[in-house]
Amino acid sequence: MATTKIAALMIRTLAKPLANSLKTSAANNPTWKRFCISVAQGYHTIEETLKMRFLGYKLETIRPLNEARAVELGTSFLAEFFIFAVAGTVVVEETIRSSLKSSARNADIDNSIATLKSQQVQDTQELQLLTERVQGLEMENDALRDAAKTMLDMVLLKGVDKQRSWWLLPGFNNDERMLKELQLVGSRLESAEDFADRRKRRVAAECGLNEIELVKSIEGTVLS
Repeated sequence: MATTKIAALMIRTLAKPLANSLKTSAANNPTWKRFCISVAQGYHTIEETLKMRFLGYKLETIRPLNEARAVELGTSFLAEFFIFAVAGTVVVEETIRSSLKSSARNADIDNSIATLKSQQVQDTQELQLLTERVQGLEMENDALRDAAKTMLDMVLLKGVDKQRSWWLLPGFNNDERMLKELQLVGSRLESAEDFADRRKRRVAAECGLNEIELVKSIEGTVLS
């Protein structure tokens, strides 16, 4: 309420010099003078009619203003209307500018959120790739460890005296047993490699990459 009163006071204060200028122009320009009188008489008629209606008075014929009063009222009304129109235009323009700025800021925020979500999806895919790679390497490592242990056992057993009689008993052929263990370890190693390849192809298909791009993505992630 106080802001409205201050704004009205400012408009009237700024309108006074303009009204005086318009009044001077009306005195020197008959056409402009008739226009100001017409505006003033119309404004006076509407104002008096509304007053009688709101106050409950009987509508009567409204007497027109004299020429001097009409010129003064018309120029004052036009000056205030002009100042009010300019102020209203400034307010509307500022409102539109603020709205556009807010929309642009919201668009930037939405773009940032979309970028973060895309980065999150990419990070999740890279983490999945690394997890698959680690699992495959762990299986290969286990198979290689078993193979190394079996080969070490064979080397140690080869150095033992082969003339002990109980080694020659049926079911105690160490060469045959070591061969079977090596075959088993080799089978496990092949299974681990096959498992890693299958997981790699599946992850590449889910990410829309081929195997070469998948390997490059994993290497790039590890190096970074």
